Amino acid sequence: MYVDCVLMTRRILIGGGYPHHLSEGVAESFRKLGWETELFDMSAPSFWEPILVKPLNKLVHNLRIRRHPELLKNTALSHEGRRSRLWLKTVSSGRFDAAVLIRGSAVAAPVIGRAAAIVPHYMWFIEHGRRVERIVDEARSFQKIYAIAVLNVSDLRKAGIAAAHLPHRVPDIAMRFQEGRAVAPAAERRYDWCFVGAWSPEREALFTAVIGRYPNGVMAGPNWRRARNNPIIRKCFIGDFYERDKVYSLYASSKVGMDIYSQPETPPYCGMSMRLLEMLSQGCVMIAKRNPEYAAALTPAVREELFEYESEQELISQVGRALDRARSTDPATRTEKCRPYAGYDAFAKEITLMIKPNVR
Repeated sequence: MYVDCVLMTRRILIGGGYPHHLSEGVAESFRKLGWETELFDMSAPSFWEPILVKPLNKLVHNLRIRRHPELLKNTALSHEGRRSRLWLKTVSSGRFDAAVLIRGSAVAAPVIGRAAAIVPHYMWFIEHGRRVERIVDEARSFQKIYAIAVLNVSDLRKAGIAAAHLPHRVPDIAMRFQEGRAVAPAAERRYDWCFVGAWSPEREALFTAVIGRYPNGVMAGPNWRRARNNPIIRKCFIGDFYERDKVYSLYASSKVGMDIYSQPETPPYCGMSMRLLEMLSQGCVMIAKRNPEYAAALTPAVREELFEYESEQELISQVGRALDRARSTDPATRTEKCRPYAGYDAFAKEITLMIKPNVR
């Protein structure tokens, strides 16, 4: 049965936004099973959203006409409206046997209902926090919902929706980055620690404290120029780093990789960040905010490479412990520990076995 379903030529539509290597990674796993894939960019903007839609809603809010205005939301002028119409048009083309929506960016619930009547739809819910209430109506149109947080899976099941846990995996491109090159030992790594992610006030405060104790570290990512008046941060900021090769090169040059939440508190429904596994794939010891999700997502062998913190003082202490481990162990063993987490093959196989070929 499995061989037969793999040998059939099928076509799947995969919708995802930024970061695009998520949808590309999922597509790669489907291609291994013989699927033809087409990617739909959920982050493609509407020209009118920043010019008309947002200013109009802000004006209505400021005039206290409506507290949370959503004027023009369901029209082609808004991001969501344009995205929804294009999604339905693409699904209606008759070219696909199934569709996977990486959510992220929304498609209007009525549109999902119409699209799901054409081909089976599956959702991978990757938003952080307890936000499943917002997708319950549209979720009923999907064959199955996958979610990065265990608690979100529980909430969906309580609502009578078929759901399963699918934590982040490490993209195949991260593992390929190491192919053909030796994993650098700790002594040859330029930085003690690194972080890649957007600026936030909480992150700026934490890294200011860390740099005071461990100055040989760097940060990269969007919006850190907001901290340009902070001389401690300014000397450690090295660029925006949107390209994955640059990100992986930085991890491969660092002993310890940091995963610092942008909020002061860990969201109670926050799944594991993909950043953790990307760091591990390049041989880094990992530091992250304490999160019960790690017990469900990581094996004991991988958790040996993870140092969790709760407070600023504990973070600083954990940097020291993580550096000690990085210096006393072989980074290549961490890369090997990451290999079982590469790609979305199991996810693609499960959906493949559930899909009947579409007659086109």
